Amino acid sequence: MPLAGQPIWLTLPKIADSMQQFVRPLCHDVNRNCTIADAPRSKDETPWLDKRVPNGSWDYRSNRLRYLKWLGCRCGFCKAEDWYALRRHHFQKNCGGGLLRNVYQCSVQNAMAEFLPEYDWKPWLFGGTPNGYWKDRGHRMNYLGWLGQHLGIQRTDDWYNV
Repeated sequence: MPLAGQPIWLTLPKIADSMQQFVRPLCHDVNRNCTIADAPRSKDETPWLDKRVPNGSWDYRSNRLRYLKWLGCRCGFCKAEDWYALRRHHFQKNCGGGLLRNVYQCSVQNAMAEFLPEYDWKPWLFGGTPNGYWKDRGHRMNYLGWLGQHLGIQRTDDWYNV
């Protein structure tokens, strides 16, 4: 719930972050059964577990996608929406800090855009947006359209009740 006088759009990312503890514990459970049938399982398929990935490994899209599938299994992500809970620390704690830094420019959103390009990602649901994101009028309009739908706004006057 927003504080009195605080716009709801300021609280949505905070609400999503606070709900993570109730949705599922994330990552670090090596013995968890994977829910993605084709996720890598053998040591040959998971070279990142050797702590140092061979030079040039991340140059191949197939290796990057294999890592992201593996990470999704570790984190228990079943649906595309689950990936909004992914943060930088998940990469860092699961041997993917170099991948995130060197290939995706420290952007979880960039990683998801490559992993599931057909999904209509909402950058504001990742817990933060890139610098300068909100300067683009189109981004602001997309967000307000999403927010209006999310809040059930039917008419322009409904915004006065937010």
